[in-house]
Amino acid sequence: MLYQVYVPKGEQSPNLLDNLGIADLARDSGVFYTTVMENGPDGGGGLLLDFGPPVQYHVGERTWIPCAFDKDRNLSKGRFYWGLAGGRWPLPSELERKNTVRGSLRTLGDGQEWLVPNMVALPHRLTIDDDTGDPIREVSPDWRALYEKVVWACEQCRLSVENDSELDEAKCWHYLADILAVNYRVNREIVFKMRLLTDDNWMHLMCRTIDFAKIRQIQDDLQKKRLASKQPG
Repeated sequence: MLYQVYVPKGEQSPNLLDNLGIADLARDSGVFYTTVMENGPDGGGGLLLDFGPPVQYHVGERTWIPCAFDKDRNLSKGRFYWGLAGGRWPLPSELERKNTVRGSLRTLGDGQEWLVPNMVALPHRLTIDDDTGDPIREVSPDWRALYEKVVWACEQCRLSVENDSELDEAKCWHYLADILAVNYRVNREIVFKMRLLTDDNWMHLMCRTIDFAKIRQIQDDLQKKRLASKQPG
């Protein structure tokens, strides 16, 4: 069963999700609001948010966990509560979004299989190069911001391999959490609270999201062709 969100003394407003830092959770589903008059997780009243069919609130039916401090947005700890049915986070099948990006199934830190998207497969559309008149592919506008992160990840992996250098781990972990949110109704906090990333899997996952092995093979093939073309006939 999907989690719920409880906002102490919360009131429905157009900017509520942005102010809480959880707007992306409502992408492709919307959100249902229910007013809790009393006996909320904090002992008072507030607003209950469902990101699927609304579930009636009953005292003590769920385990309620205060949200963490949001360092990126400087949003306070405990501004809302996560409501977990049976005291557990949902399964991947319960979190999966309506529209997904193809990729590969990988077992993550919770022991479950997750569809890790290959970001090379982001939706594209065809346009035209004004200078050459040739048709070209471009990433759809809705995916542009995420595409920029993928470009960053490609560059980080390339530099790490070529220079035998360390990656910025924290930035890579945030990148992977954002990538998992493409196919699942999660955000960075949920990914980390579920302990999906581990020392053993995160680097492999990062390479998977950008199909780094294939990119390296193409680069190697091109390099071989360039070297062969310089050989005397």
